[in-house]
Amino acid sequence: MRTDLANRSGRSSAAQRPLDELLAGHPIEPEKSRFSTADWRDAMTRLFDSARYIRRWVLSFSNAATDLDELVTLMRRFKPRVEAEAIEYAHCVGLASAESRANNREYIVIGSDS
Repeated sequence: MRTDLANRSGRSSAAQRPLDELLAGHPIEPEKSRFSTADWRDAMTRLFDSARYIRRWVLSFSNAATDLDELVTLMRRFKPRVEAEAIEYAHCVGLASAESRANNREYIVIGSDS
């Protein structure tokens, strides 16, 4: 049935699967982003490499496996001018530990060609 719906809608892309599942009345199982895995550096490098033609990038990123300096260093491999800021935030206050709440950071990194 799922295949029939995808074929009937003309969508066959994995990116469209959640919509097809929703329309078919099936539960949607979220997929873990490759930017949230241990391989996030490779995923970010591939993203940056494929976006070289874009003159200005704005990245908002939060991942316990990295810090602001590492993101800046990675972006500087592709963009000569990089500005960055770490912003504290509360994420899932009721579920997160005190240590996690104290260390949560969202990194805003802006890279440009000039």
